[in-house]
Amino acid sequence: MDLPFTKSRFRLALECPTKLHYAARPGTYPSTKADDEFLKSLAASGFQVGELAKRMHADGEEVTDRGHDAQLARTAELMAKHTVTIFEATFAAGDLFIRADILRKRGNQVDLIEVKSKSAPEGGAAGVVTENGRAIRAEWLPYVQDLAFQTHVLRQAVPGLQLRSLLMLPDPDAVATVDGLHARFRIRHADGRPVVEVAPGTGAAQLGAPLLVELDVSALVAQVLSGRLVLPGMAGAWTECVNDLAAAWKQGRKLGPAIGEQCAKCEFRVRDAEPPRRSGFVDCWTEALDVTPEELAGDTVLDLWYFKGKARLIDERRWRLSDVTDDDLNLKPGEDGLSRSQRQRMQADGALPGGEPFHLDRDLMRREMAKWTWPLHFIDFETARPALPFHKGRRPYGLVAFQLSHHILEADGTLRHAEEALLAAPGFDPNIEFLRRLRDTLGKVGTVFMWSHHERTVLKDLRDDLDAMAAPPTDKEELSAFIGTLLEGPRALYDLAKLAERAFFHPATKARCSIKVVLPAVLGSSDWLRARYASPIYGAPGGIPSRNFRSFAWWREEDGGAADPYDLLGDMFADLPEIADDDDEATIASGGAAAAAYARLQDEELKPATRDAIERALKRYCELDTLAMAMVVEAWRAWCGVALPDELGAVA
Repeated sequence: MDLPFTKSRFRLALECPTKLHYAARPGTYPSTKADDEFLKSLAASGFQVGELAKRMHADGEEVTDRGHDAQLARTAELMAKHTVTIFEATFAAGDLFIRADILRKRGNQVDLIEVKSKSAPEGGAAGVVTENGRAIRAEWLPYVQDLAFQTHVLRQAVPGLQLRSLLMLPDPDAVATVDGLHARFRIRHADGRPVVEVAPGTGAAQLGAPLLVELDVSALVAQVLSGRLVLPGMAGAWTECVNDLAAAWKQGRKLGPAIGEQCAKCEFRVRDAEPPRRSGFVDCWTEALDVTPEELAGDTVLDLWYFKGKARLIDERRWRLSDVTDDDLNLKPGEDGLSRSQRQRMQADGALPGGEPFHLDRDLMRREMAKWTWPLHFIDFETARPALPFHKGRRPYGLVAFQLSHHILEADGTLRHAEEALLAAPGFDPNIEFLRRLRDTLGKVGTVFMWSHHERTVLKDLRDDLDAMAAPPTDKEELSAFIGTLLEGPRALYDLAKLAERAFFHPATKARCSIKVVLPAVLGSSDWLRARYASPIYGAPGGIPSRNFRSFAWWREEDGGAADPYDLLGDMFADLPEIADDDDEATIASGGAAAAAYARLQDEELKPATRDAIERALKRYCELDTLAMAMVVEAWRAWCGVALPDELGAVA
């Protein structure tokens, strides 16, 4: 392999050395990380944090030369200076190669700085280690190992330096003193790669107070370099392992495979790869287990929901779901509904007792429904937590609540999309207005539903923000009291995901309880929903009122069942690439992409057609999230035989 062994390849090997083989052959082994790469780059803040770090070093000089030899030569030229700050300083030692984010040189004293978008831990550098100080916390170990690799190469390339190794990270305690900081670092797409376009005139005055902090982790780096490196299928002295990894990369030699629970998140676990392309996961597992790809088809213990014993079973070569025993699961009944182990048992069995298509605890459902008060309110929030704040007074990764959707289901079965709010005008801080809109639409009666705990977390953070405001709004006390009614009562948010976990299991969900897997499963099994939503009544005159859909049918047949409603939304955005900026992708495909879309909407120069398209996409996805909750509740009520609308009461 002509390419050197870089820090990015070292980071890949930290996850699994076998990945080096697959990463070197992208034409043969596709990666799931390649999917929606631009949307991921929009959501990621690392590029922006990196550029901010550079702007905090006004004297910095960047190595922009193309080609490794030219980069090394330019770095050597800059290193000859007594005092210099270098961006992307390039060094090589044998087959090892690095480009350092920031290098500060003051004579023989050098600071090697790795910039990361991860929020700095509480307590500074002390927060990187465990409470007893004996070990690096698991979440921080890859970052320290990355910096150790760079330190190792730099010491070999330039011996005799007095070297410090530092991490530069967003400071969660810092407060932005300027507006629009995030918008000064716009992510663009160029030549297939994300780049950051910094607004002209961005200097110290425009950046305001520092939002990044440096942590000296030199002692931890030294600890790593003098210790052992333990990877899947490889362990030994740190330097020896690094040299072995580099040699395998250069020789094109495959390491491993060493299969284990880490395979669950492998980006080379690609299902249905069509020849000549291959799945790296299948190659690893068929080789390690001596089985055929056909035997490996389907789910394995890696897919078992919330199961912590995967590593042990794989070590024992019990990888099939059928290999899982009750003792493995520590099978126990739930105190009120299904236990986690019972859900795992149902998933592993692949079928339910009595041959039923799904499990529904009707008694438990009816008891819970009896606690609800009408009308029923279904809410969903879209939020962002940008590393670089959009607004003055906000902290890195502070909450921005920019969108909500609200459906109301009445006791007589009447359903309507009651409210939506998309507060995404450039420069507008939406949090207070978001709370006011939520308060006004929910009124004072009726049970309020969320799906999972996101909405509760958002409301807690919004209340904390209110309490911390130096100049709070005049209705602060009213808003805080309103939040209290949804958190502590009397209208405390009801989590439908927890009810699904206790009382509903459908094989199609694979035991998961996300609304995006529960809705398709319920829709495909409910005759009641099919009768109600196969006709285009949603958003039709005299039908179910909608703010973003017109005469839409949500039940559509596909492959003998019901199409996934979230897949149906994709058809609505087929025109977006035509009206989006040439270098932008405007399709909104998930909640994570919603935060990226909000960042795009903060661009004051965004073309009106692109802005309209993004806003329509956001509104439709958010509306579907609350409609999905209502539809699931409708199906549950129908199966439980309670309070159906008269015109559909005969359908069950």
